[in-house]
Amino acid sequence: CIGASAAYTANGVVLGGGTGAWSSSSTAVATVAANGTVTAVAAGSTNIIYTITGGCGGTKSALKALTVNPNAVIGTVSGTTPLCPGATATYTASGVVLGGGTGAWSSSSTGIATVAANGTVTAVATGGGTTNIIYTITGGCTGTKSAQQTLNVTPNNAVTSVSGTSPLCPGVTATYTANGVVLGTGSGAWSSSNTATATVVSSTGVVTAVATGGGTTDIIYTITGGCGGTKSALQTLTVTPNAVVTSVTGTSPLCIG
Repeated sequence: CIGASAAYTANGVVLGGGTGAWSSSSTAVATVAANGTVTAVAAGSTNIIYTITGGCGGTKSALKALTVNPNAVIGTVSGTTPLCPGATATYTASGVVLGGGTGAWSSSSTGIATVAANGTVTAVATGGGTTNIIYTITGGCTGTKSAQQTLNVTPNNAVTSVSGTSPLCPGVTATYTANGVVLGTGSGAWSSSNTATATVVSSTGVVTAVATGGGTTDIIYTITGGCGGTKSALQTLTVTPNAVVTSVTGTSPLCIG
């Protein structure tokens, strides 16, 4: 690593009346002292050379190639968020310099989302949640480096039931309630299956019975556009007809008794 030093050794040396000396083919990458101590100064490659000059048999040399690793670096992690349960996305680590180390992906909460060795993230929590998708370099120069992005997993749409007053008289209103609602990223709205019997305000659930002659309709709460597809629940409303009497008939006159 840059700034590290190591002692190099020349083996099988016979000076033969000459002198030996150390050198580096690129002192910008690494320098070498007279005793063979090598100091890495910049990322790159150089040859560390031991040369005998002035001895019998002419100049002799041997070398070893030295690689100086750059410092480990990671810039940012990016990927799609939020995700629906069961969806996948490929996350990317940018500005990565391994520096002689190895990089690996991880999730801070595998119950929310998992991540494969290639950065493919899978959202697994049907109830949603958050986790950090992390890229970590270990064993590289200057120690462990990591970067992360928070992933939000959106819960699946859900609605368990609809409740409200039934029956209603014509002209009477009642507020209906949707129970166990999980919108996720979707939106919910009210509707009536028979608006001639009763209407409902789509945003509030306020139902108005309108059929003077009575009838039935389903009051429905529907979630669309979120994770897990369209979900709905309903309650049947009975509208009681208005009381009516048009006339009375019978024999007249009558004798006493």
